[in-house]
Amino acid sequence: MLMRRLSLPAIMASTLWAGSAFAQAVPACQTEVLKIGRTGYTHVDPAIVRGPDLSEIAASAGADGDAKRAEKLAEAARNGDPRAQAALGLLHERGLDVEQDYGEAARWYREAAAQGLPFAEAALADLFAEGLGVPPYRSEAVKLWARAAQAGVERAGVNLAISLKFGLGTARDIAGARCLLTFYAERGNTTAQAYLGDLLADPGAGEPDIAAALRWYKAASVAGNAMATYNLAVLLRSAKLPEQQQGEVIDLLHAAADRGVPEAAAALGFLHLEGKVVALDFAAALRWSRLAAQQKSSEAMVNLGLIHERGLGVRKDLSVAFMWFDLAAGLGSADGRSNLDRIIPTMSEKQIAKGRNASAACRAAEYGEC
Repeated sequence: MLMRRLSLPAIMASTLWAGSAFAQAVPACQTEVLKIGRTGYTHVDPAIVRGPDLSEIAASAGADGDAKRAEKLAEAARNGDPRAQAALGLLHERGLDVEQDYGEAARWYREAAAQGLPFAEAALADLFAEGLGVPPYRSEAVKLWARAAQAGVERAGVNLAISLKFGLGTARDIAGARCLLTFYAERGNTTAQAYLGDLLADPGAGEPDIAAALRWYKAASVAGNAMATYNLAVLLRSAKLPEQQQGEVIDLLHAAADRGVPEAAAALGFLHLEGKVVALDFAAALRWSRLAAQQKSSEAMVNLGLIHERGLGVRKDLSVAFMWFDLAAGLGSADGRSNLDRIIPTMSEKQIAKGRNASAACRAAEYGEC
């Protein structure tokens, strides 16, 4: 595989995340929450969106580095230098100068974490959360994130807050999640801002504060958080804005779709099919729906099934409609299943076989060529 180059000084410097001033600034409401890092835990299967990687480190990669830097780092790591151990873990995790190997990454992160290096604790937690190089163990990830957060690793604190919000690997704690998310959001962390917006808009998490949710979504969106941009559009649309203000919603959906949010592309496809907020445009509906379907949006797949079943801007084709409904059903869509059950009695055996073959081929191509 292609390996990227990274300067040794940049790696070493990146591991020095002590954060003592940060730790002193931790608000009192985190005291009980952060005790997680010092208590027992129980096994819970993971369900996590991976936190931001070390982009500031990867961005420093260059093509003019020492070809033996990994060997030098490995020697220092074997001699017990925790910073070198953590940095070597990063090389293996990202495939920088060495072949990507999550098992080796976990091994070196664990060595550094055992010596109390906060960065290594956070990085090892990320691997446990996703089961990369280690068994999936979300509660262990939570424990390590809490320790790293206490030492000042911001992304660890954000991941801890997300775990508390959803009750993943630890008891659900809305108050604790809100406290942590607010703390990091106010420091400018866009992931925290986006999740805080979710929490404030969620009736299941207490009395919604829509104005505050909009404020945090906007802050994250302006900073480039694509999912916050989409959620902002959804929240504004649910507010039933006057027709002259609906254009803002469409602009936000376009921005989110352009940044790779499949839900936004699916929404644009539906709106063009509906023809109320935007002009009725079957070609645009097909284009946006296909883009979303390539990113495994079951909603978009259902819309594509309807487009081909009814011949909306395309030739009517029940086999293609079958394919899309079947793909959506395979991703757990109840609408996909019900539509599939509805059209099967109207199809010939030949049409059904063609649809099944097309569905299998699309899955084999990972939805890229359907």
